[in-house]
Amino acid sequence: MAKATLKIMLILLTFYSTYIEASWRDDHERGWHWYERDEEENEKKIEEIHINSTPVMSYADKLKKYREDGEELRAKAVMERTPESVRALMTWEKSMWNNAEAFGSMWQAVLRENPEFDYSVTHPTSQYSRHLYLDEQKKKVKLAIDALKKKYGLVFFFKENCAYCHAMAPIVASMASRHGFILHGISLDGSKLSEIPVSSTDNGLSQRFNVTMVPAIYAVDPKSGEYFPIATGAISEQEIEERIFQISEYQSSLGEQGKRHAP
Repeated sequence: MAKATLKIMLILLTFYSTYIEASWRDDHERGWHWYERDEEENEKKIEEIHINSTPVMSYADKLKKYREDGEELRAKAVMERTPESVRALMTWEKSMWNNAEAFGSMWQAVLRENPEFDYSVTHPTSQYSRHLYLDEQKKKVKLAIDALKKKYGLVFFFKENCAYCHAMAPIVASMASRHGFILHGISLDGSKLSEIPVSSTDNGLSQRFNVTMVPAIYAVDPKSGEYFPIATGAISEQEIEERIFQISEYQSSLGEQGKRHAP
């Protein structure tokens, strides 16, 4: 009896060992095949890291890439001259014009909703509106000049051998007379100009005003010594008036900081 029981147990053990061996060989998730599972997990992790670490292109980089693609297609079309390369270039250019048209439409829509960004509102381009704008500008320029002449006189620096000084002298004299400015000429070489009847030889004023080129026009307050340059070189009377207006607006925005004093 004992021998029979022992024999049955040996048979069962042999069957169980065979089953275990077969299961181990068929199961790749356990046993000596552990490295296959780890390799798969590592590949997934590496792929996730690569996706997460790939930098997102900025809009500027995207636009740059878009232009570079177009240049490459254009170069290829010119060099190859094949129907395929030319068609590819034409496709890219069509997309570019479509994008430009869409952007332009959006720009105009935003301007209609935000007129404060529309340059043509304050600087009209139509002929009728342009005349109105110029008339308003002339009024502003006249007001600026009228305000300036109450406090400041004009000083004109010149030289005898300066052709531009001779050309500018009658222009400055005419502008000063028309607007009622007191005009005084400063000669850097002791010469005289018939268009500038009141003048004197430079006694160091040009150095204090940092006059490095002539002709030069300065506005000077004789009471306080305040001064500022208006123009250097040969310009028209209208340009002188516009310079005065621009300087007036600029100094108004600066307040007292915009003024300079002669030592």
